[in-house]
Parts: sequence; C-alpha cells; structure tokens
Amino acid sequence: MALVITIIVLLILAGITINLTVGQRGILTRAQEAGRNYQEAAKKEDEDLAKFLGEADNIIAGINTPTTPSGDKYTIVDGVPVPKGFEHTEGTKDTGFVIRDNSGTETNGNEFVWVPCTEDGAGRKYQI
Repeated sequence: MALVITIIVLLILAGITINLTVGQRGILTRAQEAGRNYQEAAKKEDEDLAKFLGEADNIIAGINTPTTPSGDKYTIVDGVPVPKGFEHTEGTKDTGFVIRDNSGTETNGNEFVWVPCTEDGAGRKYQI
C-alpha cells in the first residue's frame, strides 16, 4: 500500500514538472519568447543607433537633416551648425570658424572656435 501511494505521488510530481517545463506557459516556451524579445530589442537598438549616428554625421558634415527644423535650434553657416543665440563673426570651416554668444543686441562675450582637423592614415584626427 505504501509503495502504491509513493508511486502515485511521484507520478503527480512528474506530471507537474513536465507541465511546468513544456506546457503552454512552461519554462521552455518562456525562454523562447524571451529570446525573440531580446533579438527584437537588439535590432531596434541597432536601428536607433544607426539613425542617431547618421544624424550626427550629417550635422558634422554641415547637412541639415535632423528631425527638428534648423531654425528651432541652429542655423547652418558655411556648413557649420551655429546654435540659436550665437552669430558667426569670422573665418570659414576650413580656416577656423568663430561664433559669438549674442542675446538680442547685447553680446555676452563668449566666443567659440571651430578648429579644422584632418586625419592621418590610421584614421586618427589631429589639429593643423
């Protein structure tokens, strides 16, 4: 009698274990679902990163293609993005581009310089 009860208990435990492992919401199904979710998230992250890097490259190259209109945040002067509230004072992108902080008619005195850089054969940038 004890042996029969032990076998019945073991069969019940085996059934529960099998159901939890391969059932409709079992461990294997959930692991496969998690794997698919991870792959989709990684793909979306790669697409978002590629989009961001493309926008950054375009802004650096002087092409105005961000999602917001240029008049909202900056204007393009000689291929260089000049932030709103600043004005181009002298120079070019190739020789050294100077912008000055200008709020209305009053200049706050902050100046920034775009320094041209070139690359050596290994892709490292250095100042001329």
